[in-house]
Amino acid sequence: MPQIRLLTALLYFLLSGLGCSSTPAEPKTYPVVGKLTIDGKPLANAKVIFVPDAEKANTSTKEPRGTTDATGTFTITTDDQPGCTPGTYKATVFAMIDRSGEFKSPIWLAPLRYTDAKTSGLSVSVVETPTPGQYDLNLKP
Repeated sequence: MPQIRLLTALLYFLLSGLGCSSTPAEPKTYPVVGKLTIDGKPLANAKVIFVPDAEKANTSTKEPRGTTDATGTFTITTDDQPGCTPGTYKATVFAMIDRSGEFKSPIWLAPLRYTDAKTSGLSVSVVETPTPGQYDLNLKP
């Protein structure tokens, strides 16, 4: 009888541990605030998207993003949470006036090359302590 109790206790202990698993810690994120300008003038209502730069060892699967306000200022979020994981990103910008309700093509406010990470030429490195203006993006017409 003592052997059955011992086996039962051992089996209970082993099985109770199966349901426990530690969830991996969320990666550290840092605040990212920048200013988007075109030829030195603020660009409002634009979407800024950071695409992880695998060539610079950024293996993130997330694409942090933000929208500019009237002054061109954007705040980056990841999965609707403030901040961005550290690493190098290629930045893309979508700035247009949507006229789909009028059955017309959009009016692009910035050159289309900025909509593609391969052609934008924009790169940012997210770090714990950025220098002032480190995340600012100045587009050329």
